[in-house]
Amino acid sequence: KGSMLRNPSEAEDITPQSFTIETGFEDVDQYWITDGLRVGSFSYNIASNAILTGSFGFNGRQTKRQGVTKLGLAPYTVLDTTSTPVANATVNVGAIKINGEELTTAIQSITLNGNNNLRDQNAVSHKFPAGIGAGRMEVTGNLVAYFADGTLWDKFIEHETVSIEFSIEDVLG
Repeated sequence: KGSMLRNPSEAEDITPQSFTIETGFEDVDQYWITDGLRVGSFSYNIASNAILTGSFGFNGRQTKRQGVTKLGLAPYTVLDTTSTPVANATVNVGAIKINGEELTTAIQSITLNGNNNLRDQNAVSHKFPAGIGAGRMEVTGNLVAYFADGTLWDKFIEHETVSIEFSIEDVLG
């Protein structure tokens, strides 16, 4: 069972966010700019004895090649890469709680996936999409656990709605 996440009921209260990504080959002064990107999907994976991983999928408007950087010039600021340590499931994930109570059953993995069901809005006289349409957002996930006792099994068989809570904190806090 799941609950529904809902945006504001008025469409004009929603502000669409777009991204621009530049890939630069500075040794030959070639830059590819992809703009109008909307986040179409995401995934987040927490597995025993592994680093935490995640990804985003985008739908975009167009890609252009040019001989100068766009994002490396004002008003944009190029940020340095981070030097923070990688987070892992062994020491960076806090207690896992179900319905507010700490779970005593060992968990092998947790995955979360989201899909905004984006679609290209193709139009006559447009080489690239005229826009990106958003659909209904779907959020799914998996929790793989050892059945040390019958508690989780009973919740599963009875289709009981549960809340799952956990925290993630890197060594820098």
